Amino acid sequence: MALAWRIATSRMAIDATLRDFLGEDSQGKSTSRAGWASTYDATKDRPWFQRHENLTDALAAWRTNPLARRIVNLTRDHVWGNGIRPTSRINAVQKWLDRFWNHELNNMGERWPVWIDALTTDGEVFPTFHQNEVDGMVFVRALAAVQVEGLKWRANDYEQVTGVGQRVPGQIELVWWPTLLTAEPGQSFAGQFAVNKPLGATRGDGDLATALPWLAFYSDWLEDRVERNAALSKFYYEVAVENAADVPDAQQRYKNPPADGSVVVHSASEKHEVRQPKIGADDAKADGFALKSMVAVGGNVPNFWLGDPGEGNTEATSTNMTDVSYRHYETRQGYVRKRIEETCRIAYTLAAAQGAIRRYADPGISTDVADVRRSDNQALAVAARDIAEAFAKVLEAGLDRDERTIRMIYKFAGEDLPDSEIKQIVAEAKARAEKKNNGSGESTDRGESDDEQETEDDEG
Repeated sequence: MALAWRIATSRMAIDATLRDFLGEDSQGKSTSRAGWASTYDATKDRPWFQRHENLTDALAAWRTNPLARRIVNLTRDHVWGNGIRPTSRINAVQKWLDRFWNHELNNMGERWPVWIDALTTDGEVFPTFHQNEVDGMVFVRALAAVQVEGLKWRANDYEQVTGVGQRVPGQIELVWWPTLLTAEPGQSFAGQFAVNKPLGATRGDGDLATALPWLAFYSDWLEDRVERNAALSKFYYEVAVENAADVPDAQQRYKNPPADGSVVVHSASEKHEVRQPKIGADDAKADGFALKSMVAVGGNVPNFWLGDPGEGNTEATSTNMTDVSYRHYETRQGYVRKRIEETCRIAYTLAAAQGAIRRYADPGISTDVADVRRSDNQALAVAARDIAEAFAKVLEAGLDRDERTIRMIYKFAGEDLPDSEIKQIVAEAKARAEKKNNGSGESTDRGESDDEQETEDDEG
């Protein structure tokens, strides 16, 4: 597998891929590749044979190259962290979300980390939704990007996908899945989650796409250095005798080379020497660093995250390097959170249409997740606590009329809350403040609406 991957990403293969991309032959003349050129002009996507080759190379790199596996694992560890959990402010919806998320045929907490890996290697995941007609439970699976050969979309909007074409082994024609836009009630359908999509393209690219050639070059360079250094350790003994008649006797005496530490006694006419290969193994540290730097840049990580501490790196330099990577992970985490919320909303809507749960105009589905930068959590917690104490005093004095303080609290705490939820928090805080000021024993807490107090019977 490793050899096949290196061959596939060799210089000849890369040059051929570039010629195909530019529409040129080996002499640089334009070619008439109407079969794929029209597709590229229409959607800005690469032809399928190039995409299939890239997806295959990415999987082979993940399986055989430690640097590729490290890049993928770093993305998953930072994006997923301790887990991302869907939540709802409505109790009935929250209970249904828990059943959906933890169902033994879903196990979304184990499924999503694999999907995050797929986004890193392939750039795409195609989730499929299936509903049980008996209890309305929705089950989610996914197609790998290498299985999806074609997409259909609305004539006036390529972002609205209407069909997902799966290549099934042994079948000539593609198996077309409907999407949420075209599926009939009760029919299974597919969706698309894609990252790194160029403007005008319908397919995404994995984070490893640009690093694949340099991963191959680095593997070849490292293998050559190992072989060269191994050759430097080889040697042999040369024994020279003065008379040709003494050669057979010397051959017999040194039939087995002397062991380390042995004492060899011989006449002055017999000369012993150790011969080693003369290979100019110049210092290639700079070459290795340059290759690994290309891999690190392609993988959105600093060099020292890939096992290279570097020279002359200061704390400030390291902080700046990691800050760029953290921003990438935060962006990817935000994308994953939106897709998790989308998945849960689709599943909830299907279940509500089946009568498995009461339908709400706004189910209030969001996600809880730990911050990518753990070092910031303590500082944010202290800041939120201090501002919350100040907020309590402002409320007691009746000064927070436009809800600016509560918005500031959650801004410093790193939470992005909708206006409706902020208004609810303010209303609860004001009710508690009024209760305290009036000294009344009657509860005015409006923390839970009638919708949130639905029972299991109401869900049915």
